[in-house]
Amino acid sequence: MIEIFSTVQAESETGVEFWNSLLSQTYHGLVVDPLDRRFRAELKRWSLDRMTLTWPQSTSARISRMRVAQSPDNLVLHILHTGRCAVSHRGRTANLAPGDMVLCAAQEAYAFDAPHDHQMLIVEFDRTLLADRMTDVDAHIARPVSGEIASTRILRSFLLSLWREGASNLDNASSGLYNDTILSLTAAALQARPEPGATGADLSLARVKGIIEARLHDTGLTPSSIADQMGMPLRTLQLACAKHGFTLSAYITRRRLEKASELLVSAPDRSVTAIAFDVGFNDCAYFARRFQAAFGVSPTEYRTRH
Repeated sequence: MIEIFSTVQAESETGVEFWNSLLSQTYHGLVVDPLDRRFRAELKRWSLDRMTLTWPQSTSARISRMRVAQSPDNLVLHILHTGRCAVSHRGRTANLAPGDMVLCAAQEAYAFDAPHDHQMLIVEFDRTLLADRMTDVDAHIARPVSGEIASTRILRSFLLSLWREGASNLDNASSGLYNDTILSLTAAALQARPEPGATGADLSLARVKGIIEARLHDTGLTPSSIADQMGMPLRTLQLACAKHGFTLSAYITRRRLEKASELLVSAPDRSVTAIAFDVGFNDCAYFARRFQAAFGVSPTEYRTRH
């Protein structure tokens, strides 16, 4: 079952005491120091077999995990979903952008400095589970992995898919398989390297496309929101896309329609309206018109033919 907590539940003005009490129940030794006078935060928590998955989001804050005696020998995977932050762990400090990930040791001290609103996807699990899949786990702790690498994007997309489906829509008997998939994808991402010869522009566009794939369901996905997530001016992002022969708005619509065409075939029990919502359209009639223009047939007829 997915649990949802929010500072809205707190009686105090800032909700900091409430929030730190909640975090201590989830992650031993974790403390939040807000950077805004009006601190706001929400946490989704989900126990999935031998893992704890959380999806926290908050206003600007410093998040510190203190060394706790006799704490479990766990690893904590952090993927920055939105915003920007700096992570300090094992004497290293690295800046994370949306999509980047870092593996931390739960029994050691580490900290995240997030100067703006942010969201993270977090998975905590026993170290031995990952050690079964790779031999040099310790060498990858506190070393950030770029969100521009394909294997990192795949891991992030899988985690987002799990959260979107929710505990009520997933088969609990298969939770072990979901665990195995997360661990295998984590191992692949940690050991991956950027493709030789990839330029900065190529990697930036790869990140843009990764953001779009992860947020196809989000009705708030716009060129402006992508630019904000990338931390760059919208005009700069538009020019970079134009040099490669596409516009962001057209690309978002095309990917949504392509994803819809896949779902119409692979999910025959879902209604056309539900699929329209799944891919970020909030107007079914508009979706049907765009689909007809792209594929030459209505969504219903497309499903019948395929």
